[in-house]
Amino acid sequence: MRRVPLPVSILAVLLLSCQGSRVESGFEADPVPMGRMTKADLGPSMNIEDLVSDELPPLDPRESTEDRVLARVGDLTLRSHHIVDRLLERDPAQIQAIVELLLLDERVAQLAAEYQVEVPASEVSLAAKRDWARTKRILMRDGVPENRLGEQLEIRHGLNIAQYKKRSERQAWRRLLRAYTLRYFLRVRGSVRLLYYVSGDKDKAIEARGKVAQGADLRVLALKESTAESAAKGGELPRLPLDFGHPAVDLAIGLAQGEVSAVREIESASGRESYAFIQVLDIVAPDLRSFALQRGEISLELDRHPVEGAELEILLSGR
Repeated sequence: MRRVPLPVSILAVLLLSCQGSRVESGFEADPVPMGRMTKADLGPSMNIEDLVSDELPPLDPRESTEDRVLARVGDLTLRSHHIVDRLLERDPAQIQAIVELLLLDERVAQLAAEYQVEVPASEVSLAAKRDWARTKRILMRDGVPENRLGEQLEIRHGLNIAQYKKRSERQAWRRLLRAYTLRYFLRVRGSVRLLYYVSGDKDKAIEARGKVAQGADLRVLALKESTAESAAKGGELPRLPLDFGHPAVDLAIGLAQGEVSAVREIESASGRESYAFIQVLDIVAPDLRSFALQRGEISLELDRHPVEGAELEILLSGR
């Protein structure tokens, strides 16, 4: 099985751009009890065509066939690539993060089309309204009178009120499509949540595994000793698909909840000889019901546990 290390270069920007606050994510509404949840509770879906606007850049990069003119001053014409070139000079990491977010959204679009994932229009509208209410409170808290909100919005964000609200809808739609697609992807494929311990010293890994078998907390050991990037989180990885090409998932094959694998040599991301074992936190079998039948359940799940950036890296891996 091909080993696919999880990328880490955009973890921070994904956490900021994709998870956001609970208010921005649109998942703060009071949950509907599972027994009463129906498709009607979420209402109709919102598609990309509903968010097209001549006042904002295209949602789909394929629609951008020319380098847009952003400004003209005398005989000087400023185009989109001039902005990118200057940002590459000043902040190349930010450009890389945006490129990877575009790639993420392309992957999400492919999976959403394959699995027929749609975004509830009610949740997009709710998220946009909450974002505007939050922005309005911030402006008025800063002493901006209500009749001058539009003026200050243009100064601070470069958008009028209508453009700002439309942008909020589009950003909410992106976040929600990512969230629904990821969680349905995990449900269809089946998933495992586990703790992961890695060491370059085989004897040390065997010793740590023995301690866990005798009741030691693997989270504590991983935090102190593991060389994996997950060590900072006590060895916990994001929920992974059962067929994901990652050595930790391979180690979980055949195990039940709570069980600990044997220590095995793995192919680490660094290429160095490494030894690892895992402990299974829980395993969820594939659920092949359609997205339409699972949408209400996923909505409640997202309300309780919003998507984190590390989860979205799974989609970027191409698996």
